[in-house]
Amino acid sequence: PIFKFDCEIGNTQYEMIFTSVRGHLMTYEFGMEHKEWRMERIIDLYDAEVYKSVTQDCKNIKQNLEYLARGVDTLILWLDCDREGENICFEVVDVVTSVNRNINILRAKFSALTRNDILGALNHLEYPNKNLSDAVDIRQKIDLIIGASFTRMQSLNFRDVFNLKFGVFSYGPCQFPTLNFIVERAAKVMNFESEDFYKINLSVKKDNSVIKFDWMRERLFDKHIVNTLYEKVKEAKQAKVINVTQDKAFKSRPFPLNTVELQKLASRKLKINSHLTMSVADKLYQKGYISYPRTETQKYSQNVNKFVQILSTGNDYDFCSFAKKITSAKPRTGPKDDKSHPPIHPVKYIQPSNLTDLERKIYELICVHFLASVSSDAQGEETKIEIEVNEEHFKTSALKITNRGYLEVYPHDSWGESNIPDFRIGDVIDIENVDFHEGKTNRPYYLTEAELISLMDEYGIGTDATIHDHIKTVKDR
Repeated sequence: PIFKFDCEIGNTQYEMIFTSVRGHLMTYEFGMEHKEWRMERIIDLYDAEVYKSVTQDCKNIKQNLEYLARGVDTLILWLDCDREGENICFEVVDVVTSVNRNINILRAKFSALTRNDILGALNHLEYPNKNLSDAVDIRQKIDLIIGASFTRMQSLNFRDVFNLKFGVFSYGPCQFPTLNFIVERAAKVMNFESEDFYKINLSVKKDNSVIKFDWMRERLFDKHIVNTLYEKVKEAKQAKVINVTQDKAFKSRPFPLNTVELQKLASRKLKINSHLTMSVADKLYQKGYISYPRTETQKYSQNVNKFVQILSTGNDYDFCSFAKKITSAKPRTGPKDDKSHPPIHPVKYIQPSNLTDLERKIYELICVHFLASVSSDAQGEETKIEIEVNEEHFKTSALKITNRGYLEVYPHDSWGESNIPDFRIGDVIDIENVDFHEGKTNRPYYLTEAELISLMDEYGIGTDATIHDHIKTVKDR
Protein backbone atom coordinates (compact mmCIF):
# COMPACT_ATOMS: atom_id res chain seq x y z
CA PRO A 1 0.00 0.00 0.00
CA ILE A 2 1.03 3.60 -0.67
CA PHE A 3 -0.38 6.51 1.35
CA LYS A 4 0.01 10.19 0.45
CA PHE A 5 -0.82 13.02 2.84
CA ASP A 6 0.33 16.48 3.94
CA CYS A 7 2.70 16.49 6.90
CA GLU A 8 4.33 19.28 8.91
CA ILE A 9 7.94 18.76 10.04
CA GLY A 10 9.71 21.60 11.83
CA ASN A 11 7.11 24.20 10.78
CA THR A 12 7.50 23.22 7.12
CA GLN A 13 4.78 21.54 5.06
CA TYR A 14 5.70 18.46 3.05
CA GLU A 15 3.90 15.86 1.00
CA MET A 16 4.52 12.54 2.73
CA ILE A 17 4.54 9.36 0.67
CA PHE A 18 4.36 6.36 2.99
CA THR A 19 4.97 2.74 2.07
CA SER A 20 6.39 -0.34 3.78
CA VAL A 21 8.62 -3.40 3.61
CA ARG A 22 8.14 -6.70 5.40
CA GLY A 23 11.31 -7.46 7.30
CA HIS A 24 14.67 -8.02 5.59
CA LEU A 25 14.79 -7.36 1.85
CA MET A 26 18.20 -8.96 1.38
CA THR A 27 20.14 -12.03 2.35
CA TYR A 28 23.75 -13.22 2.09
CA GLU A 29 24.67 -16.12 -0.19
CA PHE A 30 27.70 -17.79 -1.73
CA GLY A 31 28.69 -17.46 -5.36
CA MET A 32 27.90 -20.17 -7.93
CA GLU A 33 31.36 -21.71 -7.49
CA HIS A 34 30.37 -22.84 -3.97
CA LYS A 35 26.93 -24.27 -4.71
CA GLU A 36 28.14 -27.86 -5.09
CA TRP A 37 27.89 -30.07 -1.97
CA ARG A 38 31.12 -32.10 -1.67
CA MET A 39 32.91 -32.97 1.58
CA GLU A 40 36.29 -31.80 0.29
CA ARG A 41 34.84 -28.39 -0.66
CA ILE A 42 33.19 -27.59 2.71
CA ILE A 43 36.34 -26.07 4.24
CA ASP A 44 36.50 -23.59 1.33
CA LEU A 45 33.34 -21.89 2.59
CA TYR A 46 35.31 -20.25 5.42
CA ASP A 47 37.39 -18.22 2.97
CA ALA A 48 34.69 -17.69 0.35
CA GLU A 49 33.23 -14.33 -0.65
CA VAL A 50 29.59 -13.83 0.31
CA TYR A 51 27.22 -11.52 -1.51
CA LYS A 52 24.16 -9.63 -0.29
CA SER A 53 21.24 -9.39 -2.69
CA VAL A 54 17.49 -8.88 -2.69
CA THR A 55 15.61 -12.14 -2.17
CA GLN A 56 13.37 -13.37 -4.97
CA ASP A 57 10.17 -12.89 -2.95
CA CYS A 58 11.07 -9.23 -2.25
CA LYS A 59 11.77 -8.17 -5.86
CA ASN A 60 8.38 -6.45 -6.11
CA ILE A 61 9.02 -4.54 -2.86
CA LYS A 62 12.37 -3.40 -4.28
CA GLN A 63 10.65 -2.18 -7.46
CA ASN A 64 8.07 -0.29 -5.38
CA LEU A 65 10.82 1.52 -3.43
CA GLU A 66 12.73 2.37 -6.62
CA TYR A 67 9.58 3.76 -8.25
CA LEU A 68 8.72 5.97 -5.24
CA ALA A 69 12.33 7.15 -4.65
CA ARG A 70 12.58 9.05 -7.93
CA GLY A 71 11.92 12.76 -7.45
CA VAL A 72 11.77 12.57 -3.63
CA ASP A 73 14.14 14.77 -1.60
CA THR A 74 14.09 12.98 1.78
CA LEU A 75 13.88 9.37 2.98
CA ILE A 76 12.59 8.89 6.56
CA LEU A 77 13.15 5.39 7.91
CA TRP A 78 10.48 4.10 10.35
CA LEU A 79 11.83 0.58 10.93
CA ASP A 80 11.84 -1.11 14.35
CA CYS A 81 14.30 0.54 16.71
CA ASP A 82 16.62 -2.42 17.28
CA ARG A 83 19.64 -3.93 15.50
CA GLU A 84 17.59 -5.83 12.95
CA GLY A 85 15.51 -2.73 12.22
CA GLU A 86 18.66 -0.66 11.77
CA ASN A 87 20.00 -3.22 9.29
CA ILE A 88 16.75 -3.14 7.30
CA CYS A 89 17.13 0.67 7.24
CA PHE A 90 20.39 0.32 5.31
CA GLU A 91 18.90 -2.29 2.99
CA VAL A 92 16.22 0.27 2.08
CA VAL A 93 18.92 2.96 1.76
CA ASP A 94 20.86 0.76 -0.70
CA VAL A 95 17.79 0.30 -2.89
CA VAL A 96 16.68 3.94 -2.77
CA THR A 97 20.12 5.50 -3.37
CA SER A 98 20.65 3.26 -6.41
CA VAL A 99 18.05 5.46 -8.21
CA ASN A 100 18.38 8.70 -6.19
CA ARG A 101 21.95 9.40 -5.03
CA ASN A 102 21.16 12.88 -3.65
CA ILE A 103 18.31 11.89 -1.36
CA ASN A 104 18.52 13.10 2.27
CA ILE A 105 18.39 10.17 4.75
CA LEU A 106 16.84 10.43 8.25
CA ARG A 107 15.74 7.98 10.96
CA ALA A 108 12.59 8.12 13.13
CA LYS A 109 12.91 6.65 16.65
CA PHE A 110 9.68 5.56 18.35
CA SER A 111 8.50 2.96 20.84
CA ALA A 112 4.73 3.02 20.46
CA LEU A 113 2.19 3.68 17.72
CA THR A 114 0.51 6.61 19.46
CA ARG A 115 0.02 10.13 18.13
CA ASN A 116 2.47 11.59 20.69
CA ASP A 117 5.17 9.04 19.92
CA ILE A 118 4.85 9.50 16.15
CA LEU A 119 4.84 13.31 16.27
CA GLY A 120 7.71 13.22 18.76
CA ALA A 121 9.72 11.03 16.39
CA LEU A 122 9.03 13.41 13.47
CA ASN A 123 10.37 16.33 15.45
CA HIS A 124 13.52 14.51 16.61
CA LEU A 125 14.76 12.82 13.45
CA GLU A 126 18.27 11.32 13.53
CA TYR A 127 20.70 9.56 11.19
CA PRO A 128 20.57 5.75 11.10
CA ASN A 129 23.29 3.95 13.06
CA LYS A 130 25.72 2.21 10.68
CA ASN A 131 27.55 0.40 13.49
CA LEU A 132 24.39 -1.39 14.61
CA SER A 133 23.66 -2.39 11.02
CA ASP A 134 27.23 -3.63 10.48
CA ALA A 135 26.90 -5.81 13.60
CA VAL A 136 23.89 -7.54 12.02
CA ASP A 137 25.77 -7.99 8.73
CA ILE A 138 28.61 -9.73 10.54
CA ARG A 139 26.18 -11.96 12.41
CA GLN A 140 24.41 -12.86 9.17
CA LYS A 141 27.70 -13.76 7.46
CA ILE A 142 28.77 -15.93 10.40
CA ASP A 143 25.38 -17.64 10.49
CA LEU A 144 25.61 -18.36 6.75
CA ILE A 145 29.13 -19.80 6.87
CA ILE A 146 28.61 -21.91 9.99
CA GLY A 147 25.10 -22.97 9.01
CA ALA A 148 26.05 -23.93 5.46
CA SER A 149 29.25 -25.78 6.36
CA PHE A 150 27.77 -27.82 9.20
CA THR A 151 24.53 -28.49 7.31
CA ARG A 152 26.49 -29.88 4.37
CA MET A 153 28.78 -31.92 6.62
CA GLN A 154 25.87 -33.39 8.60
CA SER A 155 23.71 -34.08 5.56
CA LEU A 156 26.50 -35.81 3.62
CA ASN A 157 27.55 -37.87 6.65
CA PHE A 158 24.19 -38.77 8.17
CA ARG A 159 21.80 -38.83 5.20
CA ASP A 160 21.66 -42.63 5.12
CA VAL A 161 21.80 -43.05 8.92
CA PHE A 162 18.64 -41.02 9.50
CA ASN A 163 16.92 -41.79 6.19
CA LEU A 164 16.29 -38.07 5.73
CA LYS A 165 13.09 -37.33 3.83
CA PHE A 166 14.50 -34.28 2.06
CA GLY A 167 18.17 -35.25 2.19
CA VAL A 168 19.06 -32.24 4.37
CA PHE A 169 20.07 -32.26 8.04
CA SER A 170 20.27 -28.51 8.75
CA TYR A 171 22.36 -26.84 11.44
CA GLY A 172 21.65 -23.47 13.09
CA PRO A 173 24.09 -21.64 15.41
CA CYS A 174 21.18 -20.91 17.79
CA GLN A 175 18.94 -23.85 16.94
CA PHE A 176 21.44 -26.51 18.05
CA PRO A 177 22.44 -25.01 21.43
CA THR A 178 18.70 -24.62 22.12
CA LEU A 179 18.17 -28.30 21.31
CA ASN A 180 21.19 -29.20 23.45
CA PHE A 181 19.64 -27.68 26.60
CA ILE A 182 16.58 -29.89 26.06
CA VAL A 183 18.66 -33.02 25.38
CA GLU A 184 20.88 -32.47 28.44
CA ARG A 185 17.84 -32.33 30.74
CA ALA A 186 16.25 -35.32 29.00
CA ALA A 187 19.45 -37.31 29.58
CA LYS A 188 19.35 -36.44 33.30
CA VAL A 189 15.73 -37.63 33.46
CA MET A 190 16.45 -40.90 31.65
CA ASN A 191 19.67 -41.66 33.55
CA PHE A 192 18.34 -40.69 36.97
CA GLU A 193 18.77 -43.20 39.77
CA SER A 194 16.72 -42.55 42.88
CA GLU A 195 18.37 -42.56 46.31
CA ASP A 196 16.77 -43.32 49.66
CA PHE A 197 16.94 -40.56 52.24
CA TYR A 198 15.82 -40.27 55.85
CA LYS A 199 14.81 -37.42 58.15
CA ILE A 200 13.08 -36.65 61.43
CA ASN A 201 9.78 -34.78 61.57
CA LEU A 202 8.72 -33.21 64.83
CA SER A 203 5.74 -31.24 66.09
CA VAL A 204 5.09 -29.52 69.42
CA LYS A 205 1.93 -28.37 71.20
CA LYS A 206 1.55 -24.85 72.57
CA ASP A 207 -1.59 -22.91 73.49
CA ASN A 208 -3.76 -25.68 72.02
CA SER A 209 -1.96 -25.35 68.66
CA VAL A 210 0.18 -28.03 67.02
CA ILE A 211 3.22 -26.56 65.25
CA LYS A 212 5.42 -28.51 62.85
CA PHE A 213 9.21 -28.03 63.04
CA ASP A 214 11.77 -28.93 60.35
CA TRP A 215 14.94 -30.85 61.18
CA MET A 216 17.93 -28.53 60.69
CA ARG A 217 20.00 -31.35 59.20
CA GLU A 218 17.22 -31.50 56.55
CA ARG A 219 17.88 -35.08 55.39
CA LEU A 220 20.63 -37.71 55.48
CA PHE A 221 21.28 -40.75 53.30
CA ASP A 222 22.49 -43.11 56.05
CA LYS A 223 19.52 -44.90 57.61
CA HIS A 224 21.46 -46.19 60.60
CA ILE A 225 22.67 -42.72 61.63
CA VAL A 226 19.21 -41.15 61.26
CA ASN A 227 17.58 -44.01 63.17
CA THR A 228 20.07 -43.54 66.03
CA LEU A 229 19.31 -39.80 66.18
CA TYR A 230 15.58 -40.51 65.94
CA GLU A 231 15.68 -42.84 68.95
CA LYS A 232 17.55 -40.16 70.85
CA VAL A 233 14.95 -37.48 70.02
CA LYS A 234 12.07 -39.88 70.70
CA GLU A 235 13.20 -40.32 74.31
CA ALA A 236 12.49 -36.67 75.07
CA LYS A 237 9.07 -35.46 76.16
CA GLN A 238 9.80 -31.74 75.88
CA ALA A 239 11.76 -29.29 73.72
CA LYS A 240 13.55 -26.12 74.71
CA VAL A 241 13.36 -22.86 72.76
CA ILE A 242 16.94 -21.68 72.18
CA ASN A 243 16.46 -18.87 69.68
CA VAL A 244 13.69 -16.50 68.60
CA THR A 245 14.18 -13.74 66.04
CA GLN A 246 11.74 -11.21 64.67
CA ASP A 247 12.66 -9.18 61.60
CA LYS A 248 10.98 -7.03 59.01
CA ALA A 249 10.47 -8.88 55.76
CA PHE A 250 10.04 -7.58 52.22
CA LYS A 251 8.91 -9.14 48.96
CA SER A 252 10.20 -7.08 46.06
CA ARG A 253 7.89 -6.00 43.27
CA PRO A 254 8.91 -7.29 39.83
CA PHE A 255 11.34 -5.51 37.53
CA PRO A 256 9.79 -3.67 34.56
CA LEU A 257 8.81 -6.11 31.83
CA ASN A 258 11.16 -6.95 28.96
CA THR A 259 10.69 -9.44 26.13
CA VAL A 260 12.36 -12.41 27.82
CA GLU A 261 10.32 -12.00 31.02
CA LEU A 262 7.09 -11.56 29.04
CA GLN A 263 7.67 -14.88 27.27
CA LYS A 264 8.57 -16.67 30.52
CA LEU A 265 5.57 -15.26 32.40
CA ALA A 266 3.12 -16.11 29.64
CA SER A 267 4.50 -19.64 29.38
CA ARG A 268 4.59 -20.27 33.13
CA LYS A 269 1.44 -18.48 34.31
CA LEU A 270 -0.86 -18.41 31.28
CA LYS A 271 0.33 -21.62 29.55
CA ILE A 272 0.78 -19.68 26.29
CA ASN A 273 3.90 -20.65 24.32
CA SER A 274 6.53 -18.02 23.51
CA HIS A 275 5.91 -17.93 19.76
CA LEU A 276 2.18 -17.30 20.19
CA THR A 277 2.89 -14.77 22.95
CA MET A 278 5.08 -12.67 20.66
CA SER A 279 2.58 -12.94 17.82
CA VAL A 280 -0.20 -11.60 20.07
CA ALA A 281 2.07 -8.91 21.57
CA ASP A 282 2.97 -7.73 18.05
CA LYS A 283 -0.74 -7.38 17.22
CA LEU A 284 -1.35 -5.36 20.41
CA TYR A 285 1.56 -3.09 19.46
CA GLN A 286 0.37 -2.65 15.88
CA LYS A 287 -3.05 -1.62 17.21
CA GLY A 288 -1.43 0.99 19.45
CA TYR A 289 -2.34 -0.65 22.78
CA ILE A 290 1.16 -1.42 24.14
CA SER A 291 4.71 -0.20 23.64
CA TYR A 292 7.19 -2.02 21.39
CA PRO A 293 7.32 -5.63 22.67
CA ARG A 294 10.93 -6.43 21.68
CA THR A 295 13.17 -4.84 24.28
CA GLU A 296 15.88 -5.85 26.73
CA THR A 297 15.31 -2.80 28.96
CA GLN A 298 14.16 -2.96 32.59
CA LYS A 299 14.45 0.77 33.27
CA TYR A 300 11.90 3.50 32.58
CA SER A 301 13.46 6.64 31.13
CA GLN A 302 10.27 8.72 31.26
CA ASN A 303 7.52 9.66 33.67
CA VAL A 304 5.19 6.68 33.87
CA ASN A 305 2.40 8.36 35.85
CA LYS A 306 0.52 9.11 32.62
CA PHE A 307 0.28 5.39 31.84
CA VAL A 308 -1.03 4.70 35.35
CA GLN A 309 -3.58 7.45 34.76
CA ILE A 310 -4.63 5.83 31.47
CA LEU A 311 -5.38 2.52 33.22
CA SER A 312 -7.23 4.28 36.05
CA THR A 313 -9.82 5.66 33.62
CA GLY A 314 -11.49 2.29 33.11
CA ASN A 315 -13.59 -0.08 35.19
CA ASP A 316 -13.56 -3.27 33.12
CA TYR A 317 -10.59 -5.03 34.74
CA ASP A 318 -9.73 -5.81 38.36
CA PHE A 319 -6.53 -3.76 38.04
CA CYS A 320 -8.42 -0.51 37.32
CA SER A 321 -9.34 0.11 40.96
CA PHE A 322 -5.72 -0.46 42.01
CA ALA A 323 -4.50 2.03 39.37
CA LYS A 324 -6.83 4.65 40.84
CA LYS A 325 -5.06 4.31 44.22
CA ILE A 326 -1.55 5.02 42.85
CA THR A 327 -0.95 8.73 43.43
CA SER A 328 2.73 8.73 42.45
CA ALA A 329 4.43 5.88 40.62
CA LYS A 330 7.76 4.63 42.01
CA PRO A 331 9.25 2.46 39.26
CA ARG A 332 11.66 -0.32 40.16
CA THR A 333 14.84 -0.34 38.08
CA GLY A 334 16.24 -3.61 36.73
CA PRO A 335 19.81 -4.46 35.67
CA LYS A 336 19.21 -4.56 31.90
CA ASP A 337 19.05 -1.55 29.58
CA ASP A 338 19.57 -1.72 25.81
CA LYS A 339 19.21 2.10 25.50
CA SER A 340 16.67 1.61 22.69
CA HIS A 341 13.12 0.94 23.85
CA PRO A 342 11.48 1.31 27.27
CA PRO A 343 10.14 -1.73 29.12
CA ILE A 344 6.89 -3.16 27.77
CA HIS A 345 3.91 -1.21 29.12
CA PRO A 346 0.35 -0.26 28.15
CA VAL A 347 -0.05 2.98 26.20
CA LYS A 348 -3.84 2.87 25.74
CA TYR A 349 -6.79 1.57 27.75
CA ILE A 350 -8.83 -0.91 25.75
CA GLN A 351 -12.03 -2.67 26.85
CA PRO A 352 -11.99 -6.50 27.00
CA SER A 353 -14.84 -6.67 24.48
CA ASN A 354 -12.52 -5.17 21.85
CA LEU A 355 -9.93 -7.95 22.28
CA THR A 356 -9.79 -11.63 21.46
CA ASP A 357 -9.40 -14.00 24.40
CA LEU A 358 -5.64 -14.37 23.81
CA GLU A 359 -5.17 -10.62 23.32
CA ARG A 360 -7.02 -9.91 26.56
CA LYS A 361 -4.84 -12.35 28.52
CA ILE A 362 -1.56 -10.88 27.21
CA TYR A 363 -2.80 -7.27 27.53
CA GLU A 364 -3.94 -7.88 31.11
CA LEU A 365 -0.63 -9.57 31.97
CA ILE A 366 1.28 -6.53 30.67
CA CYS A 367 -1.00 -4.11 32.56
CA VAL A 368 -0.80 -5.85 35.96
CA HIS A 369 2.97 -6.33 35.61
CA PHE A 370 3.38 -2.65 34.78
CA LEU A 371 1.30 -1.56 37.80
CA ALA A 372 3.19 -3.99 40.06
CA SER A 373 6.56 -2.63 38.89
CA VAL A 374 5.61 0.98 39.74
CA SER A 375 3.96 0.30 43.11
CA SER A 376 5.47 -0.59 46.49
CA ASP A 377 7.11 -3.76 47.78
CA ALA A 378 5.08 -6.06 50.02
CA GLN A 379 6.05 -5.75 53.69
CA GLY A 380 5.73 -8.10 56.62
CA GLU A 381 7.17 -9.37 59.89
CA GLU A 382 8.89 -12.77 60.01
CA THR A 383 9.39 -14.78 63.18
CA LYS A 384 11.94 -17.61 63.27
CA ILE A 385 12.07 -20.12 66.13
CA GLU A 386 14.73 -22.72 66.86
CA ILE A 387 14.28 -25.50 69.41
CA GLU A 388 16.58 -28.17 70.83
CA VAL A 389 15.64 -31.77 71.62
CA ASN A 390 18.46 -33.88 73.09
CA GLU A 391 21.09 -31.93 71.10
CA GLU A 392 19.12 -32.12 67.84
CA HIS A 393 17.90 -28.79 66.46
CA PHE A 394 14.62 -28.01 64.69
CA LYS A 395 13.23 -24.79 63.23
CA THR A 396 10.04 -23.16 62.03
CA SER A 397 8.95 -19.71 60.93
CA ALA A 398 5.83 -17.60 60.55
CA LEU A 399 4.98 -14.55 58.48
CA LYS A 400 2.56 -11.72 59.14
CA ILE A 401 1.93 -9.43 56.15
CA THR A 402 1.61 -5.79 57.21
CA ASN A 403 1.32 -4.20 53.73
CA ARG A 404 0.44 -6.22 50.64
CA GLY A 405 1.81 -3.53 48.31
CA TYR A 406 2.07 -4.78 44.72
CA LEU A 407 0.52 -8.14 45.68
CA GLU A 408 -2.88 -6.42 45.66
CA VAL A 409 -2.76 -6.21 41.88
CA TYR A 410 -0.32 -8.97 40.91
CA PRO A 411 -1.80 -12.50 40.97
CA HIS A 412 1.38 -14.11 39.63
CA ASP A 413 3.26 -13.85 42.96
CA SER A 414 2.22 -15.17 46.35
CA TRP A 415 3.52 -14.70 49.89
CA GLY A 416 2.11 -17.22 52.33
CA GLU A 417 0.97 -15.80 55.65
CA SER A 418 1.03 -18.06 58.72
CA ASN A 419 0.45 -17.60 62.45
CA ILE A 420 2.00 -19.38 65.43
CA PRO A 421 1.75 -18.81 69.19
CA ASP A 422 4.29 -16.59 70.96
CA PHE A 423 7.59 -18.29 71.80
CA ARG A 424 10.27 -16.98 74.15
CA ILE A 425 13.86 -18.09 74.57
CA GLY A 426 14.01 -20.58 77.44
CA ASP A 427 10.43 -21.83 77.04
CA VAL A 428 10.01 -25.56 77.58
CA ILE A 429 7.22 -27.01 75.45
CA ASP A 430 5.60 -30.40 75.11
CA ILE A 431 6.45 -32.59 72.12
CA GLU A 432 3.31 -33.72 70.31
CA ASN A 433 4.85 -36.16 67.83
CA VAL A 434 8.19 -37.43 66.48
CA ASP A 435 8.25 -39.23 63.14
CA PHE A 436 10.97 -41.16 61.31
CA HIS A 437 10.46 -40.36 57.63
CA GLU A 438 11.77 -42.38 54.69
CA GLY A 439 11.74 -40.93 51.18
CA LYS A 440 13.31 -41.13 47.74
CA THR A 441 14.97 -38.38 45.74
CA ASN A 442 12.73 -37.20 42.94
CA ARG A 443 13.49 -37.60 39.26
CA PRO A 444 14.13 -34.16 37.66
CA TYR A 445 11.41 -32.74 35.45
CA TYR A 446 11.77 -32.26 31.73
CA LEU A 447 12.69 -28.70 30.78
CA THR A 448 9.81 -26.23 30.73
CA GLU A 449 9.69 -23.53 28.09
CA ALA A 450 10.19 -20.84 30.75
CA GLU A 451 13.36 -22.63 31.98
CA LEU A 452 14.60 -22.99 28.40
CA ILE A 453 14.11 -19.25 27.78
CA SER A 454 16.09 -18.48 30.96
CA LEU A 455 18.96 -20.72 29.82
CA MET A 456 19.03 -19.16 26.35
CA ASP A 457 19.04 -15.68 27.86
CA GLU A 458 21.80 -16.61 30.34
CA TYR A 459 24.08 -18.07 27.66
CA GLY A 460 23.30 -15.49 24.97
CA ILE A 461 21.60 -17.92 22.58
CA GLY A 462 19.50 -15.82 20.22
CA THR A 463 18.14 -12.39 21.08
CA ASP A 464 15.07 -11.16 22.89
CA ALA A 465 13.43 -10.90 19.45
CA THR A 466 14.42 -14.36 18.15
CA ILE A 467 14.40 -16.72 21.16
CA HIS A 468 10.80 -17.78 20.51
CA ASP A 469 11.59 -18.50 16.84
CA HIS A 470 14.47 -20.85 17.74
CA ILE A 471 12.24 -22.70 20.22
CA LYS A 472 9.52 -23.09 17.59
CA THR A 473 12.08 -24.39 15.07
CA VAL A 474 13.19 -27.10 17.51
CA LYS A 475 9.59 -28.04 18.38
CA ASP A 476 8.59 -28.20 14.71
CA ARG A 477 11.67 -30.26 13.83
